[in-house]
Amino acid sequence: MKNNNLIIVGLGSIGANLAQFLLSCNYKVSVWDKDLSKLKNFSKKNKIKFKNKFSKNRFKNNVVILTINAGKNVDNFILENLKFLKKIRYLIDLGNNHPNDTLRRFNFLKKNKIIYINPGFSGGVDGAKGQASLMLSCNKSQLKYLSDLLLVISGNKIKSIKLVGKKPQAGNYVKIIHNSIEYAILQSLADYYLILKKYIKCSDHKILKEILFLEKKLNNFYLLNIFKEIILKKTNLKKIIDKVEDNNTGAWAAQMCMKYKFPAQILHASVDARYLSKSDKFTKPFNNKISHLNIRTLTESLILIIKFSYIQGFGLLNEINKKEKLGLNLNNIILNWKFNSIIRSNLLANFSKYIKKNKFNLSFVYKKIFSQKKLNILLKTLRELSLNNLYPSTFVSVGVWIFHNQKLHFSSFSLVQKMRNIFGNHNIKIKN
Repeated sequence: MKNNNLIIVGLGSIGANLAQFLLSCNYKVSVWDKDLSKLKNFSKKNKIKFKNKFSKNRFKNNVVILTINAGKNVDNFILENLKFLKKIRYLIDLGNNHPNDTLRRFNFLKKNKIIYINPGFSGGVDGAKGQASLMLSCNKSQLKYLSDLLLVISGNKIKSIKLVGKKPQAGNYVKIIHNSIEYAILQSLADYYLILKKYIKCSDHKILKEILFLEKKLNNFYLLNIFKEIILKKTNLKKIIDKVEDNNTGAWAAQMCMKYKFPAQILHASVDARYLSKSDKFTKPFNNKISHLNIRTLTESLILIIKFSYIQGFGLLNEINKKEKLGLNLNNIILNWKFNSIIRSNLLANFSKYIKKNKFNLSFVYKKIFSQKKLNILLKTLRELSLNNLYPSTFVSVGVWIFHNQKLHFSSFSLVQKMRNIFGNHNIKIKN
Protein backbone atom coordinates (compact mmCIF):
# COMPACT_ATOMS: atom_id res chain seq x y z
CA MET A 1 0.00 0.00 0.00
CA LYS A 2 1.54 3.28 -1.04
CA ASN A 3 -0.17 6.68 -0.99
CA ASN A 4 -3.62 5.11 -0.72
CA ASN A 5 -6.36 7.12 0.90
CA LEU A 6 -6.22 7.22 4.68
CA ILE A 7 -8.84 8.35 7.16
CA ILE A 8 -7.51 9.30 10.58
CA VAL A 9 -10.16 9.36 13.30
CA GLY A 10 -9.33 11.40 16.39
CA LEU A 11 -7.40 14.67 16.38
CA GLY A 12 -5.77 14.59 19.79
CA SER A 13 -2.00 14.96 20.09
CA ILE A 14 -1.33 11.58 18.41
CA GLY A 15 -3.93 11.81 15.63
CA ALA A 16 -3.25 15.43 14.70
CA ASN A 17 0.53 14.96 14.55
CA LEU A 18 0.20 11.69 12.65
CA ALA A 19 -2.14 13.28 10.08
CA GLN A 20 0.20 16.23 9.55
CA PHE A 21 3.19 13.92 9.22
CA LEU A 22 1.51 11.65 6.65
CA LEU A 23 0.33 14.69 4.68
CA SER A 24 3.96 15.84 4.55
CA CYS A 25 4.82 12.38 3.16
CA ASN A 26 2.33 12.93 0.31
CA TYR A 27 -0.31 10.53 1.60
CA LYS A 28 -3.92 11.34 0.75
CA VAL A 29 -5.31 11.95 4.22
CA SER A 30 -8.84 12.67 5.39
CA VAL A 31 -9.56 13.37 9.06
CA TRP A 32 -12.53 13.20 11.37
CA ASP A 33 -13.20 14.03 15.01
CA LYS A 34 -16.45 14.24 16.97
CA ASP A 35 -15.31 17.69 18.12
CA LEU A 36 -16.38 19.64 15.04
CA SER A 37 -14.59 22.87 15.99
CA LYS A 38 -11.31 20.96 16.33
CA LEU A 39 -12.04 19.19 13.03
CA LYS A 40 -12.83 22.47 11.25
CA ASN A 41 -9.68 24.20 12.52
CA PHE A 42 -7.44 21.29 11.60
CA SER A 43 -8.99 20.96 8.12
CA LYS A 44 -8.58 24.66 7.43
CA LYS A 45 -5.00 24.78 8.71
CA ASN A 46 -3.95 21.77 6.63
CA LYS A 47 -6.09 22.57 3.55
CA ILE A 48 -8.18 19.43 3.88
CA LYS A 49 -11.81 19.32 2.78
CA PHE A 50 -13.99 19.68 5.90
CA LYS A 51 -16.41 16.77 6.35
CA ASN A 52 -18.66 17.22 9.35
CA LYS A 53 -19.87 13.61 9.23
CA PHE A 54 -17.69 10.51 9.13
CA SER A 55 -20.08 9.04 6.55
CA LYS A 56 -19.08 11.74 4.01
CA ASN A 57 -15.62 10.21 3.54
CA ARG A 58 -14.66 8.00 0.62
CA PHE A 59 -14.35 4.46 1.99
CA LYS A 60 -13.67 2.04 -0.85
CA ASN A 61 -10.22 0.44 -0.34
CA ASN A 62 -9.40 3.01 2.31
CA VAL A 63 -7.48 2.39 5.51
CA VAL A 64 -8.97 3.91 8.65
CA ILE A 65 -6.58 4.68 11.51
CA LEU A 66 -8.14 5.16 14.94
CA THR A 67 -6.32 7.45 17.38
CA ILE A 68 -9.12 7.73 19.93
CA ASN A 69 -9.11 6.72 23.59
CA ALA A 70 -9.22 2.97 24.12
CA GLY A 71 -12.26 1.25 25.61
CA LYS A 72 -15.92 2.08 25.03
CA ASN A 73 -15.05 4.94 22.65
CA VAL A 74 -13.72 2.40 20.15
CA ASP A 75 -16.73 0.09 20.47
CA ASN A 76 -19.16 2.99 20.10
CA PHE A 77 -17.37 4.30 17.01
CA ILE A 78 -17.36 0.87 15.36
CA LEU A 79 -21.04 0.18 16.04
CA GLU A 80 -22.16 3.65 14.94
CA ASN A 81 -20.21 3.44 11.67
CA LEU A 82 -20.27 -0.28 10.89
CA LYS A 83 -22.05 0.05 7.54
CA PHE A 84 -19.39 2.49 6.32
CA LEU A 85 -16.49 0.50 7.75
CA LYS A 86 -17.65 -2.55 5.75
CA LYS A 87 -16.43 -0.71 2.63
CA ILE A 88 -12.85 -0.24 3.87
CA ARG A 89 -9.96 -2.66 3.71
CA TYR A 90 -8.25 -2.24 7.08
CA LEU A 91 -9.09 -0.70 10.45
CA ILE A 92 -5.88 0.06 12.36
CA ASP A 93 -6.36 1.02 16.00
CA LEU A 94 -3.40 2.76 17.67
CA GLY A 95 -5.02 2.81 21.14
CA ASN A 96 -3.69 0.86 24.12
CA ASN A 97 -6.51 -1.66 24.35
CA HIS A 98 -6.92 -4.63 26.63
CA PRO A 99 -6.07 -7.90 24.80
CA ASN A 100 -9.57 -9.28 25.46
CA ASP A 101 -11.14 -6.23 23.80
CA THR A 102 -8.88 -6.57 20.77
CA LEU A 103 -9.69 -10.26 20.33
CA ARG A 104 -13.43 -9.61 20.70
CA ARG A 105 -13.36 -6.77 18.14
CA PHE A 106 -11.18 -8.79 15.76
CA ASN A 107 -13.67 -11.66 15.71
CA PHE A 108 -16.69 -9.35 15.39
CA LEU A 109 -15.16 -7.33 12.55
CA LYS A 110 -13.89 -10.46 10.80
CA LYS A 111 -17.53 -11.61 10.49
CA ASN A 112 -18.18 -8.26 8.82
CA LYS A 113 -15.19 -8.76 6.48
CA ILE A 114 -13.18 -5.97 8.11
CA ILE A 115 -9.54 -6.59 9.03
CA TYR A 116 -8.87 -5.13 12.49
CA ILE A 117 -5.26 -4.61 13.57
CA ASN A 118 -4.29 -3.17 16.95
CA PRO A 119 -0.49 -2.85 17.24
CA GLY A 120 1.07 -1.70 20.46
CA PHE A 121 2.14 1.91 19.86
CA SER A 122 5.03 3.57 21.70
CA GLY A 123 6.81 6.85 21.17
CA GLY A 124 4.27 9.48 22.20
CA VAL A 125 4.03 12.66 20.13
CA ASP A 126 7.43 12.03 18.49
CA GLY A 127 6.16 8.58 17.54
CA ALA A 128 3.24 10.19 15.73
CA LYS A 129 5.75 12.24 13.73
CA GLY A 130 7.36 9.21 12.11
CA GLN A 131 9.29 7.76 15.04
CA ALA A 132 6.86 5.17 16.36
CA SER A 133 7.60 1.78 17.84
CA LEU A 134 4.88 -0.53 16.49
CA MET A 135 4.35 -3.86 18.27
CA LEU A 136 2.56 -5.51 15.40
CA SER A 137 0.71 -8.81 15.22
CA CYS A 138 -1.04 -9.82 12.00
CA ASN A 139 -0.51 -12.28 9.17
CA LYS A 140 2.24 -11.90 6.57
CA SER A 141 -0.01 -10.91 3.67
CA GLN A 142 -1.52 -8.11 5.75
CA LEU A 143 1.96 -6.99 6.78
CA LYS A 144 3.08 -6.97 3.14
CA TYR A 145 0.14 -4.81 2.07
CA LEU A 146 0.64 -2.30 4.92
CA SER A 147 4.44 -2.37 5.07
CA ASP A 148 5.02 0.92 3.18
CA LEU A 149 2.67 2.81 5.49
CA LEU A 150 4.02 1.16 8.66
CA LEU A 151 7.62 1.84 7.66
CA VAL A 152 6.81 5.52 7.16
CA ILE A 153 5.04 5.76 10.54
CA SER A 154 7.92 4.05 12.32
CA GLY A 155 10.70 5.81 10.38
CA ASN A 156 12.33 2.41 10.32
CA LYS A 157 15.80 2.82 8.85
CA ILE A 158 16.41 -0.91 8.43
CA LYS A 159 13.35 -1.10 6.15
CA SER A 160 11.86 -3.99 8.03
CA ILE A 161 8.87 -4.42 10.30
CA LYS A 162 9.02 -7.54 12.46
CA LEU A 163 5.94 -9.24 13.86
CA VAL A 164 5.99 -9.60 17.66
CA GLY A 165 3.39 -12.37 17.72
CA LYS A 166 0.84 -14.40 15.79
CA LYS A 167 -2.47 -13.82 17.54
CA PRO A 168 -4.42 -10.56 17.02
CA GLN A 169 -4.02 -9.50 20.67
CA ALA A 170 -0.29 -10.33 20.95
CA GLY A 171 0.78 -6.72 20.37
CA ASN A 172 -1.43 -5.60 23.28
CA TYR A 173 0.34 -7.93 25.69
CA VAL A 174 3.74 -6.72 24.48
CA LYS A 175 2.68 -3.08 24.90
CA ILE A 176 1.33 -3.72 28.41
CA ILE A 177 4.64 -5.24 29.50
CA HIS A 178 6.52 -2.42 27.74
CA ASN A 179 4.55 0.08 29.83
CA SER A 180 5.10 -1.83 33.08
CA ILE A 181 8.87 -1.73 32.46
CA GLU A 182 8.54 1.98 31.69
CA TYR A 183 6.68 2.52 35.01
CA ALA A 184 9.41 0.68 36.92
CA ILE A 185 12.28 2.61 35.31
CA LEU A 186 10.57 5.98 35.77
CA GLN A 187 9.88 5.26 39.44
CA SER A 188 13.41 3.97 40.08
CA LEU A 189 14.88 7.17 38.58
CA ALA A 190 12.48 9.24 40.69
CA ASP A 191 13.36 7.32 43.87
CA TYR A 192 17.04 7.77 43.11
CA TYR A 193 16.61 11.51 42.51
CA LEU A 194 14.59 11.94 45.71
CA ILE A 195 17.37 10.43 47.80
CA LEU A 196 20.11 12.46 46.12
CA LYS A 197 18.30 15.79 46.10
CA LYS A 198 16.14 15.80 49.21
CA TYR A 199 18.12 13.71 51.66
CA ILE A 200 21.77 13.83 50.63
CA LYS A 201 21.30 17.43 49.40
CA CYS A 202 23.32 16.89 46.22
CA SER A 203 23.86 19.81 43.89
CA ASP A 204 22.73 19.56 40.27
CA HIS A 205 26.42 19.42 39.31
CA LYS A 206 26.92 16.35 41.50
CA ILE A 207 23.78 14.67 40.14
CA LEU A 208 24.92 15.31 36.56
CA LYS A 209 28.25 13.70 37.41
CA GLU A 210 26.40 10.56 38.49
CA ILE A 211 24.25 10.69 35.35
CA LEU A 212 27.46 10.75 33.30
CA PHE A 213 28.52 7.55 35.08
CA LEU A 214 25.10 6.02 34.29
CA GLU A 215 25.40 7.01 30.62
CA LYS A 216 28.71 5.18 30.31
CA LYS A 217 27.16 2.05 31.80
CA LEU A 218 23.79 2.09 30.05
CA ASN A 219 24.29 3.90 26.70
CA ASN A 220 21.55 5.30 24.46
CA PHE A 221 19.05 5.18 27.31
CA TYR A 222 16.08 7.35 26.34
CA LEU A 223 14.54 7.77 29.80
CA LEU A 224 17.93 8.64 31.29
CA ASN A 225 18.32 11.28 28.57
CA ILE A 226 15.01 12.85 29.65
CA PHE A 227 16.10 12.77 33.30
CA LYS A 228 19.36 14.50 32.35
CA GLU A 229 17.51 17.14 30.31
CA ILE A 230 15.30 18.02 33.29
CA ILE A 231 18.38 18.56 35.49
CA LEU A 232 20.21 20.57 32.82
CA LYS A 233 17.22 22.86 32.30
CA LYS A 234 16.98 23.38 36.06
CA THR A 235 13.27 22.57 35.94
CA ASN A 236 11.50 23.81 39.05
CA LEU A 237 9.77 20.61 40.18
CA LYS A 238 8.27 22.42 43.18
CA LYS A 239 5.78 24.04 40.81
CA ILE A 240 4.48 20.62 39.71
CA ILE A 241 1.90 18.82 41.87
CA ASP A 242 3.62 15.85 43.50
CA LYS A 243 1.10 13.32 42.20
CA VAL A 244 1.21 11.17 39.10
CA GLU A 245 -1.61 9.65 37.08
CA ASP A 246 -1.66 6.08 35.85
CA ASN A 247 -3.21 4.56 32.78
CA ASN A 248 -4.76 1.12 32.62
CA THR A 249 -1.71 -0.66 31.23
CA GLY A 250 0.26 -0.53 34.49
CA ALA A 251 -2.65 -1.98 36.46
CA TRP A 252 -3.22 -4.63 33.78
CA ALA A 253 0.42 -5.74 34.10
CA ALA A 254 0.05 -6.05 37.88
CA GLN A 255 -3.15 -8.08 37.39
CA MET A 256 -1.32 -10.34 34.92
CA CYS A 257 1.39 -11.02 37.51
CA MET A 258 -1.43 -12.40 39.67
CA LYS A 259 -3.24 -14.22 36.86
CA TYR A 260 -0.12 -15.99 35.61
CA LYS A 261 1.35 -16.38 39.11
CA PHE A 262 4.60 -14.66 38.24
CA PRO A 263 6.46 -12.77 41.02
CA ALA A 264 7.29 -9.33 39.66
CA GLN A 265 7.78 -7.15 42.72
CA ILE A 266 9.13 -4.08 40.93
CA LEU A 267 6.26 -4.03 38.41
CA HIS A 268 3.78 -4.06 41.29
CA ALA A 269 5.73 -1.52 43.34
CA SER A 270 5.91 1.08 40.56
CA VAL A 271 2.15 0.96 39.93
CA ASP A 272 1.47 1.06 43.66
CA ALA A 273 3.74 4.09 43.99
CA ARG A 274 1.41 6.03 41.69
CA TYR A 275 -1.54 5.19 43.91
CA LEU A 276 0.50 6.23 46.94
CA SER A 277 1.27 9.57 45.30
CA LYS A 278 -2.45 10.37 45.29
CA SER A 279 -3.20 9.13 48.81
CA ASP A 280 -3.64 11.42 51.82
CA LYS A 281 -0.34 12.00 53.62
CA PHE A 282 -0.60 11.53 57.39
CA THR A 283 3.02 11.57 58.55
CA LYS A 284 5.38 14.50 58.87
CA PRO A 285 8.70 14.35 56.98
CA PHE A 286 11.31 12.34 58.85
CA ASN A 287 13.99 14.42 60.48
CA ASN A 288 16.70 12.38 58.80
CA LYS A 289 20.36 13.02 59.37
CA ILE A 290 21.95 11.14 56.51
CA SER A 291 25.03 9.14 57.35
CA HIS A 292 26.89 6.26 55.71
CA LEU A 293 25.21 6.62 52.33
CA ASN A 294 27.67 6.14 49.49
CA ILE A 295 26.46 7.98 46.36
CA ARG A 296 28.35 5.84 43.83
CA THR A 297 27.10 2.65 45.46
CA LEU A 298 23.58 4.05 45.24
CA THR A 299 24.11 4.76 41.52
CA GLU A 300 25.44 1.25 40.87
CA SER A 301 22.42 -0.15 42.69
CA LEU A 302 20.15 1.88 40.42
CA ILE A 303 21.73 0.17 37.39
CA LEU A 304 20.86 -3.23 38.87
CA ILE A 305 17.29 -2.12 39.56
CA ILE A 306 16.83 -0.88 35.98
CA LYS A 307 18.15 -4.20 34.63
CA PHE A 308 15.83 -6.00 37.04
CA SER A 309 12.87 -4.04 35.60
CA TYR A 310 13.58 -5.33 32.09
CA ILE A 311 14.19 -8.88 33.31
CA GLN A 312 10.94 -9.10 35.26
CA GLY A 313 9.09 -7.78 32.20
CA PHE A 314 10.60 -10.49 30.00
CA GLY A 315 9.85 -13.10 32.66
CA LEU A 316 6.19 -12.10 32.71
CA LEU A 317 6.05 -12.18 28.90
CA ASN A 318 7.45 -15.71 29.03
CA GLU A 319 4.62 -16.82 31.31
CA ILE A 320 1.92 -15.07 29.29
CA ASN A 321 3.19 -16.60 26.05
CA LYS A 322 3.30 -20.05 27.60
CA LYS A 323 -0.28 -19.88 28.88
CA GLU A 324 -1.94 -17.90 26.05
CA LYS A 325 0.05 -19.44 23.16
CA LEU A 326 0.46 -16.06 21.46
CA GLY A 327 3.38 -17.12 19.29
CA LEU A 328 5.49 -14.27 20.66
CA ASN A 329 8.91 -13.79 19.08
CA LEU A 330 11.15 -12.46 21.86
CA ASN A 331 13.98 -11.46 19.52
CA ASN A 332 11.58 -9.42 17.40
CA ILE A 333 10.19 -7.79 20.55
CA ILE A 334 13.69 -6.74 21.60
CA LEU A 335 14.43 -5.45 18.10
CA ASN A 336 11.16 -3.49 18.20
CA TRP A 337 11.82 -1.99 21.63
CA LYS A 338 15.36 -0.99 20.61
CA PHE A 339 13.91 1.14 17.84
CA ASN A 340 11.96 4.25 18.94
CA SER A 341 10.21 2.82 22.02
CA ILE A 342 10.12 4.76 25.29
CA ILE A 343 12.20 2.03 27.00
CA ARG A 344 14.89 1.89 24.32
CA SER A 345 18.46 1.47 25.48
CA ASN A 346 21.54 -0.54 24.54
CA LEU A 347 20.75 -2.81 27.47
CA LEU A 348 18.15 -4.49 25.27
CA ALA A 349 20.84 -5.76 22.89
CA ASN A 350 22.50 -7.57 25.79
CA PHE A 351 19.30 -9.42 26.62
CA SER A 352 19.15 -11.05 23.16
CA LYS A 353 21.96 -13.43 24.09
CA TYR A 354 19.85 -14.83 26.93
CA ILE A 355 17.15 -16.06 24.54
CA LYS A 356 17.33 -19.67 23.40
CA LYS A 357 14.60 -21.40 21.41
CA ASN A 358 12.44 -18.29 21.87
CA LYS A 359 12.57 -18.56 25.68
CA PHE A 360 14.17 -16.12 28.06
CA ASN A 361 16.55 -17.99 30.39
CA LEU A 362 15.37 -16.25 33.52
CA SER A 363 17.33 -18.06 36.24
CA PHE A 364 20.57 -17.72 34.26
CA VAL A 365 20.02 -13.96 33.80
CA TYR A 366 19.28 -13.47 37.49
CA LYS A 367 22.57 -15.16 38.32
CA LYS A 368 24.44 -13.00 35.80
CA ILE A 369 22.87 -9.75 36.98
CA PHE A 370 23.11 -10.53 40.69
CA SER A 371 26.66 -11.80 40.88
CA GLN A 372 27.89 -11.92 44.46
CA LYS A 373 29.83 -8.70 43.97
CA LYS A 374 26.83 -6.80 42.58
CA LEU A 375 24.51 -8.36 45.11
CA ASN A 376 26.75 -7.08 47.90
CA ILE A 377 26.57 -3.56 46.40
CA LEU A 378 22.78 -3.63 46.38
CA LEU A 379 22.52 -5.12 49.87
CA LYS A 380 24.92 -2.49 51.18
CA THR A 381 22.74 0.24 49.66
CA LEU A 382 19.56 -1.25 51.13
CA ARG A 383 21.22 -1.49 54.53
CA GLU A 384 22.38 2.13 54.39
CA LEU A 385 18.94 3.31 53.24
CA SER A 386 17.17 1.51 56.10
CA LEU A 387 19.62 2.93 58.66
CA ASN A 388 18.51 6.36 57.46
CA ASN A 389 14.77 5.48 57.50
CA LEU A 390 14.62 5.58 53.70
CA TYR A 391 12.42 2.99 51.97
CA PRO A 392 11.99 3.96 48.29
CA SER A 393 9.56 1.57 46.67
CA THR A 394 11.63 0.29 43.75
CA PHE A 395 14.77 -0.29 45.83
CA VAL A 396 12.78 -2.05 48.57
CA SER A 397 10.88 -4.23 46.05
CA VAL A 398 14.14 -5.68 44.71
CA GLY A 399 15.27 -6.29 48.31
CA VAL A 400 12.04 -8.26 48.94
CA TRP A 401 12.67 -10.39 45.84
CA ILE A 402 16.27 -11.12 46.91
CA PHE A 403 15.22 -11.93 50.49
CA HIS A 404 12.74 -14.58 49.35
CA ASN A 405 15.14 -16.09 46.81
CA GLN A 406 17.73 -17.15 49.38
CA LYS A 407 18.37 -20.90 49.56
CA LEU A 408 17.19 -21.80 53.07
CA HIS A 409 16.41 -25.25 54.46
CA PHE A 410 13.51 -23.75 56.36
CA SER A 411 11.69 -20.59 55.35
CA SER A 412 8.45 -18.77 56.05
CA PHE A 413 6.73 -20.65 53.23
CA SER A 414 7.06 -23.96 55.06
CA LEU A 415 5.31 -22.46 58.06
CA VAL A 416 2.54 -21.03 55.86
CA GLN A 417 2.02 -24.51 54.38
CA LYS A 418 1.63 -26.08 57.81
CA MET A 419 -0.74 -23.40 59.13
CA ARG A 420 -2.97 -23.76 56.04
CA ASN A 421 -2.98 -27.50 56.61
CA ILE A 422 -4.16 -27.09 60.22
CA PHE A 423 -7.01 -24.63 59.68
CA GLY A 424 -8.09 -25.64 56.16
CA ASN A 425 -6.88 -29.22 55.72
CA HIS A 426 -4.84 -28.11 52.68
CA ASN A 427 -2.36 -30.69 51.43
CA ILE A 428 1.29 -30.39 52.48
CA LYS A 429 4.01 -31.06 49.93
CA ILE A 430 6.82 -33.06 51.56
CA LYS A 431 10.42 -33.12 50.36
CA ASN A 432 11.52 -36.35 48.69
